Amino acid sequence: MTRSNTFTLLCVLIRAGAALFFAGAMVKMLGVFAAMRTLSDGDYPFGTFFAGIGLTMFVALLFWLFPDWLARVALARKTGETFDSDLDADSWQALVNGAVGLLFIGDGLNALVRDLTIALINVRRGGGAALPDDFGPATVEAIATLAFGLGLLLGARGLARWLRRLRGREAEAAQSA
Repeated sequence: MTRSNTFTLLCVLIRAGAALFFAGAMVKMLGVFAAMRTLSDGDYPFGTFFAGIGLTMFVALLFWLFPDWLARVALARKTGETFDSDLDADSWQALVNGAVGLLFIGDGLNALVRDLTIALINVRRGGGAALPDDFGPATVEAIATLAFGLGLLLGARGLARWLRRLRGREAEAAQSA
């Protein structure tokens, strides 16, 4: 039985949200790169999109590095309520990573079905009906979203171990065992 508290759990959730924002911004960046191949800068304000994506990635990085700042604001006191759990911190992180992966999979499948439906409708119309200008970039974005989701879902445990090592907790876990 592992003893935990709401502050720790909230930090895990904030980090998961930061990963969600960061990965979402990366997927959008892939969509913008794909759009750059078919559209000119006059048709599409690429600089504005890249500035917004960069700002999103920067905020996500701050949330990832300093989740305790936001958790302290959200909770009246640092420790919050304590509770016993059969799950250790890595299991909580893997669970949250898997949940975020499922969100990406759902979003990617939804976008892919939408894009393929639009393509099918345009092909059935015939008479030279072309695909929308953003079909290629939107499809690239949908496939990238699906791939990110599958990576998060299938690699959730390994990602949690890697994150623990990245935070320097591997040495602590080895010493306590």
